[in-house]
Amino acid sequence: MNTTEKGDILEDKAIGIIEKILDDGLIGIMKEYARVFTKKKYPSNLRGSGNVEFDLTIEIWPPNADQYAMIYFIVLYLPIVLIIAFSFNDSVYIAFPLKAFTLRWYQAAMENQQLLSAFSNSMIIAVTTAILATFSGMLAAMATTRYRFRGRSLATVSLFVPLALPTVVTGVALLSIFMMTGLGLSLATVILGHLMICTPFSYGVLVSQFAELNPDSERA
Repeated sequence: MNTTEKGDILEDKAIGIIEKILDDGLIGIMKEYARVFTKKKYPSNLRGSGNVEFDLTIEIWPPNADQYAMIYFIVLYLPIVLIIAFSFNDSVYIAFPLKAFTLRWYQAAMENQQLLSAFSNSMIIAVTTAILATFSGMLAAMATTRYRFRGRSLATVSLFVPLALPTVVTGVALLSIFMMTGLGLSLATVILGHLMICTPFSYGVLVSQFAELNPDSERA
């Protein structure tokens, strides 16, 4: 058996395994869109024959995917565009045709003290959460990538636990803890709640960067 024949056999076996996964696995319903391509080298057992190249990459992309993506974005963002357009309409009803151009809704918003107070609180929460989440995520990423300590794997998994829980469950749990401990509700507790959700995202981004960063660069 020469190198080419052995490569053909290996390729047939690989494709057979992939087809079985497609049939029995979760993505079986997408088999009609699956195509097998070659990108991997498989070492040959034949002495002096080198490596046999064959395709082992699955690409699952439905036909007309660009059209589907366009429809998706239209459905997602068209309501936002309509809201912006109606915000300049001189009518209390959201309906076509537009009556006349006006800025009175924005003027009313700027004169609403409750709305301005809510906007101010939102900005404080957003900026504070972004800074603290970035800082805490950076410290956690440095600790888990630069040091080896007992419980490192458990700490890494624990950082992603808030993402595995529904945000409603997390919010109710935090509310119960704040009320039981007497902390009450304030901007600080809202920031703590946002920090619990945002820190895993910050850590997930930074840990990959620290893993690729040369430690000598930090010392420099």
